[in-house]
Amino acid sequence: MQVVSALAVDHTGSRVLSGSYDYTVRMYDFQGMNSKLQSFRQLEPFEGHQVRSLSWSPTSDRFLCVTGSAQAKVICLYSLL
Repeated sequence: MQVVSALAVDHTGSRVLSGSYDYTVRMYDFQGMNSKLQSFRQLEPFEGHQVRSLSWSPTSDRFLCVTGSAQAKVICLYSLL
């Protein structure tokens, strides 16, 4: 993992997204986290583009990811499960 460039905590405070310069978004769930404190999901929204900003939707079922790419991407959590 490289420099963390973006963080977003959902409205309940139970999940967090981190985006970094290694092009990945990692998802953490505080309620389901074990002592290793590892993310439960990792994805690369735009291959070869650093993550610049992350934001949860009001319902926390999707998030917006802005990278160095020319367009933002909305990612639905249900499609990742």
